[in-house]
Amino acid sequence: EAAKNPRDMRFHEAWLMMSVTDFSRYEPAQRWLLFDFLSEITEEEALIKQPLVQIKAIDAVASLGRTLHHQEIPLLTDVINRFGQSLAERDVDPDICCLLLDVYDFLASTREDKLDLSSITMDRFDRYVQRLQASIGTTSPKFVAVASRWQEIRHKHQAFLKSSEAA
Repeated sequence: EAAKNPRDMRFHEAWLMMSVTDFSRYEPAQRWLLFDFLSEITEEEALIKQPLVQIKAIDAVASLGRTLHHQEIPLLTDVINRFGQSLAERDVDPDICCLLLDVYDFLASTREDKLDLSSITMDRFDRYVQRLQASIGTTSPKFVAVASRWQEIRHKHQAFLKSSEAA
């Protein structure tokens, strides 16, 4: 409950604990509850607009993603897509965007299971990168960091789609 209320005196502690917890010791039902919570906060403006929540939630997704069983991958994919869409729509700070893209890229390359970005997520990130370019320019180090990560993820995604079609 503390993680849902920015006015709670244990709010910061709750998010810190969630971001560093080893979820491999949790039962699947407990991990599913956390997935539900993380999905819900993408719709809670008071929470998702806070950089602390954005960063710690992404850290929690990374921690969860490393410990999941095969049957939990659809939950991870859903949460990553929700975060991607939500943060891209809100023109998140480029450093936080890089964190999310790095977590996605890490999980997608280390998990045997496919983590698919939806066409909606892809479109929202494309538009986010365009808006970022218009606001800070192509020579900004922050733009270069986001654009290069996004271009690499897009390229890997397109290569995967082509290999899936060929199979």
